[in-house]
Amino acid sequence: MSTNQSRTAPPSLSVVIPVYNEEQWIVRSVGAIVAAARHAEWPVEVIVVDDGSTDGTAASLAKLAAEHGITVISQPNMGRFDARRNGMAKASGEMLMLLDSRVIVAETALSFLRDQLVDHPERKVWNGHVDIASKGNPYAAFMAAMVKIPWRRYCANPRLMSYGIEDFDVYPKGTTYFCAPKALFEEAATAFESLYDDVKLSSDDTKLLRWVAEPPAS
Repeated sequence: MSTNQSRTAPPSLSVVIPVYNEEQWIVRSVGAIVAAARHAEWPVEVIVVDDGSTDGTAASLAKLAAEHGITVISQPNMGRFDARRNGMAKASGEMLMLLDSRVIVAETALSFLRDQLVDHPERKVWNGHVDIASKGNPYAAFMAAMVKIPWRRYCANPRLMSYGIEDFDVYPKGTTYFCAPKALFEEAATAFESLYDDVKLSSDDTKLLRWVAEPPAS
């Protein structure tokens, strides 16, 4: 028996992608995650939640569903948090990845994650390293600079870091490319309280991620 065949199987994975008016980007995003899953030889459930798009996103998703067998959920425009929560409720994987529709994962990204989850099952929470494509885009260049200034030490030397409250402010993180056990996400989503009456206006990133880093004692 080969080494690969004798290794422990990875946990099942669901990827939830909220999308709003991204008919071109969603094709690239889904295509990239499907290619990464194929490269990793890891069956992945992909769930895209269309948050009330008014452009051609629905048509793009219909084609992607036919081509790749992804699951598409359509809802009125309720914001990214509710879109993710509805996708999470549909997900069947032990692990859940939150992915934004403008994130194009590298072909080897899931191979790395798969190996880490198999070889180091104690490492359950993963925040992906995201490079901002800023060439020819002043706004993206500004955002990239905003990331690199406060986290310049990490950006100068990207590396594996622990995910916990001690290192929480040492490196950039966000729900744009984030993976953790589904059960943990469900607890965090239940505990989440928006600062706005209209949850569509809320940013779930900081409070959700900080809860995962340091969940309250039971």
